[in-house]
This record gives sequence, C-alpha cells and structure tokens, in this order.
Amino acid sequence: MIGSPPFPPVPDKASKRTEKLQIMLSDEELDAIENWRYLYRLPSRAAAIRDLIRRGISNAVLPNPPSDRSSGEFGVVIEPNEDLQDPK
Repeated sequence: MIGSPPFPPVPDKASKRTEKLQIMLSDEELDAIENWRYLYRLPSRAAAIRDLIRRGISNAVLPNPPSDRSSGEFGVVIEPNEDLQDPK
C-alpha cells in the first residue's frame, strides 16, 4: 500500500538475533517500559522493547522526528505539553 509506513514482520522462531543495542534510560523511562511489559504480560523487557519498536515503526499518527536534535533529547516518557516537532 502506497503511503503506509513499513510494518516489520514478527520474526519466526528460526530467525536468529545477531545484533545487540545498548541504550541509556532514565528511571522514569525504564518504569514506563516495565509498566508496558507487565500490563501486556510480555515475557521479558527485551520483548516489551521489541513490541514497542514494532508498534512505533508502524504508527503513522506521530509527526516526523526532528533531525536537528541530539540523541539525549529523545526520550521514552513525554512531559505534558512537550512539543516533539519544534524545539523552539
């Protein structure tokens, strides 16, 4: 379908994961991920993060991320009234 975001397939059990990613999270960000995990009874933190990434990639509702921000400015927990599009 033209114009729809890519929806990555869920890997089958034969698929091997060979890449490791390391990220730093605040306590609040980790709590948000853990709450998601327990709410949906996911088997691990990694499964919760993979599910959130898959959902994020397939979600066309959010605006495009700003390209002029540093990595540290992207967070998991959004403050009320935080503008994701315009850093000014």
